[in-house]
Amino acid sequence: MGKITNKISRKTGLLTLILVCALILRIVNLGYSDYQGDETKAFYNPKDQTFSQFLLSQRRAPVQFVITLLIKGVSNNYHNEFITRLPFALFSIISCYMFFVFVKKLINEDVAFYSLIFFVTNGLFVAFGRIVQYQSLVILLDIMVLYQLLLLVETNKIKHLYLAGIIWGFNFLVHTDALYIFPMTLLLIIEWAKKYEMNAKNTLKKMFPALVLGLAILMIFYGPYLLNLPKDALNYWKARVDGTQQANVISNSKYTFSVYQPIYVIHLYILAGILGTVLTIFNKSLNKERKIGIISWFIFSYIFMEYIVKDPGTHIYNYVMPLTILMGTFFYRFNEILKIKIKKLVPVYIASVFILFIFLFLQSYAIFVDHSKEYPWQDEKFLIWTFPILNPVFKPSLFGFPYNRDWEGVQNYILTDGRSTYYTTNERKPIPRYYLHGLEHNSSKAGYYIRVIDPQSGTNDILNDRSARWVKDNKPEKSFYVNSNLVSEVYFIPENWK
Repeated sequence: MGKITNKISRKTGLLTLILVCALILRIVNLGYSDYQGDETKAFYNPKDQTFSQFLLSQRRAPVQFVITLLIKGVSNNYHNEFITRLPFALFSIISCYMFFVFVKKLINEDVAFYSLIFFVTNGLFVAFGRIVQYQSLVILLDIMVLYQLLLLVETNKIKHLYLAGIIWGFNFLVHTDALYIFPMTLLLIIEWAKKYEMNAKNTLKKMFPALVLGLAILMIFYGPYLLNLPKDALNYWKARVDGTQQANVISNSKYTFSVYQPIYVIHLYILAGILGTVLTIFNKSLNKERKIGIISWFIFSYIFMEYIVKDPGTHIYNYVMPLTILMGTFFYRFNEILKIKIKKLVPVYIASVFILFIFLFLQSYAIFVDHSKEYPWQDEKFLIWTFPILNPVFKPSLFGFPYNRDWEGVQNYILTDGRSTYYTTNERKPIPRYYLHGLEHNSSKAGYYIRVIDPQSGTNDILNDRSARWVKDNKPEKSFYVNSNLVSEVYFIPENWK
């Protein structure tokens, strides 16, 4: 009895340790960065619109806007970055626990622990937990849908099917990425039907109310939305699929993954993923439906992202999630083989896996939490390695990385100064567009030139000739510092100066 208690206690302690690491990676320094990428596009900022008009005018599902509406007052109109991001960080932390519970029930506890190591430390999932956007909630709800279906298989209680339908329908209101768990849901439904000896007719009959519930929730928004489709919505979706959303940008998912998870980690994922797939196929303790479900979940998402969508960006997380389960299977099965073949090496193997976890944790901490250097725009040392700065050939979607150029300071200075309504900058347009709302970006008339040091655009050089000539011969009117480091400068160019 004492041995069993100690074993449970050790596993509880290990789970607590991993979840504490998940919390550290997602909460510490959460408010450090300026808003970046698509964060500001998730804010509820209507322009002379009603609530419904605003939601129907967007190109995205509505739930993230509802969340930011609820947080708007508490965050001082989004001026407090920590509070604004906090709900999404909490979704990400909760998803780590739910992922463990889900994989434990899907396969076993040991696979759940091994898989959780990669789920908690993966750069994509960490980054999503540090931004104002839908991904962390989609991931959480994906897991909850599948967990409810596992409970359905286990208990045959129809309430779990209804809950799965409701949660899945709601998840589509967060983002259409909810689609990618379809193969896993289908195989769990098949397993349920086979286990309780139901024919296709009876299965569909029992599923019908759950489908109606899910579709009813989904159509609360998508019904009116499709009837009032924004003019640019179809063009936006088409551009995402055919890769024309960002002109002259080469999309490369391996590079995107490696930016979020550098230093050989991609090789580990590929090798462990392939071996884990093989071992899953030959796993006699796992039934056919679950084997096919996990593998088809990965393949379906992978094929769609890599061969149908030309610019998947960070949406590759849809196949990274099942990939972590396949990796967990490999690490578990390798341990089982050692127990049979070379039992003396098991403690060495467990210690090696723990060291790997610490390495992955420290790597993600250095990338996303530490901001003494702001990778990937600056070289950053990590142990004996240096994280490489961005390759100019690729321009991957970048979210959650440390980025503080004191844009609020720039905003306060320029809006208070008020000598011009025009500006230009070497930074990507979405960032100043949010902070300098009301001013117009115009290189030939500016006005204010904001020179950002190590910008997200990757362009420290001043490409506009007018601005470059002025900066060459004049000093900035205002300089901004973070931790004693120069991060941005504001120059004022008279509008009549040619």
